[in-house]
Amino acid sequence: MPAGKSGRGSGDMQSAIAQVKAQQDRAARRGKRSGRQKVHDVKVYAKDWIIKLVTVALVAWLILTIDGVRREYADFRAEVVEVGGQVQATVGGSSQTAAPKLKLSDGDTITTGPQSYVTLVLGDGSGIAVEPNSELSIRLLEYARSGRRDRSLLVVSGAVTSLTGPQFGAESVLNIVTPGVRATGQAGALRVSYDPQSKTSMVQCLEGTARASSPAVAPFQLGPGLSARAQGYVLNPGGALDAASKASADAALAQLRGLQEPRNPSGLTDTERSLVRLADPLLSILGIAPGGWGYDAMAAARRSAAQKGLETLRTHIAEQQQPPEVLNPWTLEELRMDDAEKRRLMSAFLGGMLDGYVKQGNEWRLEATSRGNKHTRWMATEAGVRAVE
Repeated sequence: MPAGKSGRGSGDMQSAIAQVKAQQDRAARRGKRSGRQKVHDVKVYAKDWIIKLVTVALVAWLILTIDGVRREYADFRAEVVEVGGQVQATVGGSSQTAAPKLKLSDGDTITTGPQSYVTLVLGDGSGIAVEPNSELSIRLLEYARSGRRDRSLLVVSGAVTSLTGPQFGAESVLNIVTPGVRATGQAGALRVSYDPQSKTSMVQCLEGTARASSPAVAPFQLGPGLSARAQGYVLNPGGALDAASKASADAALAQLRGLQEPRNPSGLTDTERSLVRLADPLLSILGIAPGGWGYDAMAAARRSAAQKGLETLRTHIAEQQQPPEVLNPWTLEELRMDDAEKRRLMSAFLGGMLDGYVKQGNEWRLEATSRGNKHTRWMATEAGVRAVE
């Protein structure tokens, strides 16, 4: 083979090989670019979906939180669910005939005539049955996002039976008072009655346990089926319920269970309350507090209101010639004060009442706890008002 042809053949071969390699390199580069593009597309796709999921989760959280805040409203109202006979309600200072779906709040009253009755249900499913010839005043319906409920009811006359709901809360407290005694329960059922003519009070523990006390008698515990009786402030254990009282109590409780069951909070309600509880620090900063949308419902404002309330009471006691020997912690009966001022002052305290009053010689001491999550305890003496650690 001539030398020239051999050189050209070798050159052509090398050129062909080079072209093939170049094509392979281009194909490899295209493959890499395609692979990188696919990875990029997957990342973009995943990122888009993550953004969408996070957005949906945030929107769901916002909707559930807002609805949870809305539901808090129910814990500050008692709803009329059943009425029989002649029943009148005073709501916001205006009198009207009570009817189902009517809502009562702090300061409202409901009155039953002869052979009449009314049943109330609260946000957690707790129920209250008001018997004939009775007057019940809603003193305080309080709810904190810790899950604690503090409720105070005044039996002006007649009798009421209460049954706490399954969502009432282990730390929650119900106080049912008359002008002479206080019945305190955390879970279970109570019947409390008061005769204004004889000034006789009766406390009956129907389920669970309760404490009975008066302005002159320290609290003592009542077990299920036991009672306490008071004449004025003189309070004594009353023994076991008789057969007629027990039968009447059982009938009232059966009615309350039947009415409250459909109104027991759902799983969605529990979820919303949990979300609102988690969001409480942010909501508090925004002034979105339980029971209101203002900063006056926040813990700092509640502490300040309680302190100022005790300072006012301290001034009233100091103005008297002698401090009272006994002071009713929920009516302030022994102080010469306007009823409206009493209600305003007491609304600053947990349960709508003082924790207690003690007088020894010429020295006296008032104790109270502020409302809200913090529950700061305060003490007032002749020397001044201070927080109690």
